[in-house]
Amino acid sequence: MFCPYCNEEIRDDSVFCGDCGKRIDSSSFSDTDFSQEENLSQEDTAHQKKKKGFPLWIGILGCGCLTLVVVVLIIIVLLFTTPLKVIIMDFLKGF
Repeated sequence: MFCPYCNEEIRDDSVFCGDCGKRIDSSSFSDTDFSQEENLSQEDTAHQKKKKGFPLWIGILGCGCLTLVVVVLIIIVLLFTTPLKVIIMDFLKGF
């Protein structure tokens, strides 16, 4: 049996499609309910759904780079402010 939504092969006793997750009502269709053109159209639609969206790794990489830049800027600002610089130098003189 094939899923009527994404055209993936599923077990005959399936309640949900393991690929697209849609509920399968086995009494409302059979393997021959869809013509070849409808199957190709559904494959194109399922493929387009998978291509949509922004890749997650690019978002994670972008957030990581932004965080790194912010941390470096904070460290630079803190190191070059006079009170903190004096405190650090006094602390280091003790060693």
